[in-house]
Amino acid sequence: YDVFSKSGTYNCYYSNDHHITPRCAYTLYNEINKYTGVTSYNLDDEFYVNKVILNGAFSRQLGQSVRGKMEDLYLTSKKKINYTRYENGVLSKKKVYGKGNDYESAYMDGDNAYTVIDTDVNNGKRIMFVGSSFTNILEALAVPSYEKVVSVDYRHNKTGNSIEYYVKENNIDYVVFIPSQSNNAFQISRILEHLGLSK
Repeated sequence: YDVFSKSGTYNCYYSNDHHITPRCAYTLYNEINKYTGVTSYNLDDEFYVNKVILNGAFSRQLGQSVRGKMEDLYLTSKKKINYTRYENGVLSKKKVYGKGNDYESAYMDGDNAYTVIDTDVNNGKRIMFVGSSFTNILEALAVPSYEKVVSVDYRHNKTGNSIEYYVKENNIDYVVFIPSQSNNAFQISRILEHLGLSK
């Protein structure tokens, strides 16, 4: 909230969905880079921000009875972004940047248990995101700026491997944990789940 307030960015959340919009996600990306020492790109120099009538989670819960408005959703790169993606240790053709009219299709091809993205960025910076779908857009924004981007979603990752395990396996420099969502805070049991600590 403090980051959003200070940035002067408005419309941080969708009218019918609980995920954050691209420009507000970019303000978080920029804030993260202050800690990691990575130079942020300008969002509009790097991507086209495409508007759609969003098919949001809230409208689906209401049986599509509420029609959304045109809002920023998916990103189209203005430059070629080279990366190699792995899902659960296996080479994957899943896309980082998608299209469509919902958040899931726009970023990371949905939620995944364990994603590793190697890029041709040569700055020695490796970052890992831990949480649920709220990290997906941050992962996508980080790909052009980091040598390696890793994400773990313990709702789907049932390996029993800890955050520390993945940090060591990937030689991670920074871990970003998202402990809540836009419309309310997670209860303790959910936070423990997202940290891979639930039994």
